[in-house]
Amino acid sequence: MLKELLKQKLFCTGIATALLCVSSYGQSKEELAKDPKYVKHATNNLTLDKRFETSLFAAPPFVEYVTAVSADIDGTVYVSVDPNGSLGHIKGIGKIVTAKDTDGDGKADQFKDFVPHVASPRGGHIVAGTYYLLHPPYLTSYTDTDGDGVADKKKLLVTGFGGGIEHPRGADHTTNGARMGIDGWLYISVGDFGMTDAKSAAGEVVQLFGGGVARVRPDGSELEVYVYNTRNQFDVAISPTLELFTRDNTNDGKGWNLRVHHQVAESDMGYPRLYQNFPDEHLQSLADYGGGSGMGCLWLDEPGFPKDINNRLYTCDWTSGKVFMFDMKQDDATYKVEQKDFTKLVRATDMDVDGQSNLYLSDWQGGRFKFEGKGVPVSRVFMAKLKGYKAPAVPNFAKADEATLIKHLTGASASLRLQAQQHLINKGLSANTVKTLEAIAQDSKTHLHVRIAVLFTLKQGIGEKSHDLCKKLLADSSMRIYAMKALTDRKKQLNSVEPDLFIPFLSDTNPKVRLQAAVSLRRLNKYSEKSVDALIKMAASSWKENSVGKLGTMALPHLGSRALSGL
Repeated sequence: MLKELLKQKLFCTGIATALLCVSSYGQSKEELAKDPKYVKHATNNLTLDKRFETSLFAAPPFVEYVTAVSADIDGTVYVSVDPNGSLGHIKGIGKIVTAKDTDGDGKADQFKDFVPHVASPRGGHIVAGTYYLLHPPYLTSYTDTDGDGVADKKKLLVTGFGGGIEHPRGADHTTNGARMGIDGWLYISVGDFGMTDAKSAAGEVVQLFGGGVARVRPDGSELEVYVYNTRNQFDVAISPTLELFTRDNTNDGKGWNLRVHHQVAESDMGYPRLYQNFPDEHLQSLADYGGGSGMGCLWLDEPGFPKDINNRLYTCDWTSGKVFMFDMKQDDATYKVEQKDFTKLVRATDMDVDGQSNLYLSDWQGGRFKFEGKGVPVSRVFMAKLKGYKAPAVPNFAKADEATLIKHLTGASASLRLQAQQHLINKGLSANTVKTLEAIAQDSKTHLHVRIAVLFTLKQGIGEKSHDLCKKLLADSSMRIYAMKALTDRKKQLNSVEPDLFIPFLSDTNPKVRLQAAVSLRRLNKYSEKSVDALIKMAASSWKENSVGKLGTMALPHLGSRALSGL
């Protein structure tokens, strides 16, 4: 039997199951495949259009209770397994499982317990060989240093980060998700139970009494609140232009329905104090979709997808079971959105994409809000890819030279850009690399997404030494927003930045430039009479109302007033 199982490339985890591959249901894999309950559960019922081929990538007993997925560029999927769901309190039953398809048939055949025991795994991100896991009340980085597929090195990055299973409500309404942007920050979605005493590895103590977005550097320093006062969002999508979006939860009848947010840095989204009676004092949501429960989200920007579905926001909804796709058009300093169905699941929880344009979607089918009991199949993970698309092989970035890393940093895949960037930064930027990247950042013929990635590679790699380049790029209308953003991205790197630098951009013809100028002035927080006068003018002139007398986009006056209140 052992030979037969090895022939099938089946990898089972745990001492009790290592030889016989007996499931938690007391059945072998072969017996399980004939169980009507399991067969029904394992049915592939994705409703993607005919351009896609799909497969059931992983299911119980190998992965269960999937709260989140993070795909490495080679197709190894890091699966957050949390049988406690949102309300359970059972200790010792959470873990991170890696699932991998080694023979290319679209079905995982190798499973390993990367982190065998962890409470409340609510999402993570694998970046350059390090897995960043949010398991409230902790954020921890895990690394496999000996190559056996199991994490053997960990670092505690943040403590007091929301509530876990010790909380009376378990991990409900807590901190969720962990996603790195091309700026090198880890962004964490905070539920409305807040984070009352979050403490970073560097010793910063940060409080947020409500929902929002927090962020921290990968070494556990510079913890800060980035967006204030949402309700119970589960994840944050980050575009290649470093804009944040999320799908928020309804509050069950008090007027805050399922909302999609454009989460502008330093903004107040209005929940629960402002949204009912003071709509002019918070940033408006992009859309209200009635009842629902927002879950994982993703900004997809990969070469294996056609234009009509690529470079777009995707969000999962638990209540409807659907994954939605959004078309966006700029509206003043923010967006108008149109929501479209992408695919139907039962309880959609998360999605991610690897470096070969394979899409992974997780479904909580079979479960509710806590452990359903032994032998009840809960959750599955699907894989989808475009028919006929053959991605180039993914290189081993850990062993790649600078030229190879720069090639992928400047390529068409957002996931490869991030991984190449972080490997390059880990190696340290040589003088020649800095010179090369500076030239690419200033090349108007290079794709905007690439120029932004290169700029923030320099920002991370050489810190304030990148500011001379940023100031040059202020003259480039395409890069102006991102140059201002980079200048004020790190509050510990502001010595060479003065407020008057941003004044001309408060009257720029592009409203998104004006928005970033206001955000940068709030983050800079240095008083200048000229900049205060310019902020007042910008905020006042940006006020507008729509045809029925309701407030239109309030991003500019809102961020103008936020900057002024900070000063």
